[in-house]
Amino acid sequence: IKQEVEEFISGITLEKKIGELIMATFYLAEGTKKESSFIVANSNPETLRGFINLLRYLYKINESKFRCCLHLRKDQREEQSKDYWSKLLKIPKSQFIKTQFDKRTIKKTYNHYKGVCVVYYYDMNLQRRILYIGEKILNIINKV
Repeated sequence: IKQEVEEFISGITLEKKIGELIMATFYLAEGTKKESSFIVANSNPETLRGFINLLRYLYKINESKFRCCLHLRKDQREEQSKDYWSKLLKIPKSQFIKTQFDKRTIKKTYNHYKGVCVVYYYDMNLQRRILYIGEKILNIINKV
């Protein structure tokens, strides 16, 4: 299976049109649908980094419009977590807003768990474009 996938992927180049289709399907699954905000949250660092990198690749991004909020377990260190996510996503720590802690935490957190990072990007036109592309993709899929 791994070899089949390697052969399948090797023939694909990430053109912007394909990238927007990927972005729209990802956002339909993981993004907020509220009209007031463009938000994606995830605990998988590679998934969130991929989403942010794709966003930067596809669109002219104003980096100052990013904000991040961490949702951590009560035994996690806030500054260490901010350092981790800031470096990974290339978003300055100065753009991180107040961290939320889950006070219900009972067991010790797994070493590999970095919490949930919520990324806000303040551009409603971009959110609408991505959601409209997603709607069109769903229309195509639902006719199959």
